[in-house]
Amino acid sequence: MANSCIKRMKKFVLLFLPFLLLGAGCAVGTPDQVVDPVSDQAEDTLLMQDGENDDTNTEEEDDLLQVDIDGTASVLTEQSGAVVEADAETSLNLDIPEVVSFDLDGFMFGYSQTELRVKKGQTVTINFTSTGGLHDWVIDAFQASTKQVNTGATTSVTFVADQTGTFEYYCRVGQHRANGMVGTLIVE
Repeated sequence: MANSCIKRMKKFVLLFLPFLLLGAGCAVGTPDQVVDPVSDQAEDTLLMQDGENDDTNTEEEDDLLQVDIDGTASVLTEQSGAVVEADAETSLNLDIPEVVSFDLDGFMFGYSQTELRVKKGQTVTINFTSTGGLHDWVIDAFQASTKQVNTGATTSVTFVADQTGTFEYYCRVGQHRANGMVGTLIVE
């Protein structure tokens, strides 16, 4: 009877041991994430080891990048065992896509979209199609323009929105601009 009980116990342990190990492995966090539930900071932060995904980090220099929930970042440098906050803070826009693309149609004295919005630093691509007549798309502030195309043809232009403000785009064919073939690009 004791032999039977021991056999059942062994089967039980062998059956549930993998699940126990799997659960223990999933519960382990990464050492690069620092969570301080007692922190008196008003904003949540994430500390990451600089260079954690590349091989450029040296033994002499270990930097930490602190990113606040609002996107503000500061670099913490470890020197002689002490952690010193770097002088400059850098504002990061973590949710900004690198490339923004707009499909725009041009017709007699108008565009399908008369207002476009992007963030400063984004690469902007305009895919322009003429749906009626000879037209183009021009924005002087960024020295960007498409080729002039006839009905049914498509052309594109790509530029970097490297300054903030409100900028007019227009068609330079004949009197199209004067007749209202204009729009606005807003760079925030």
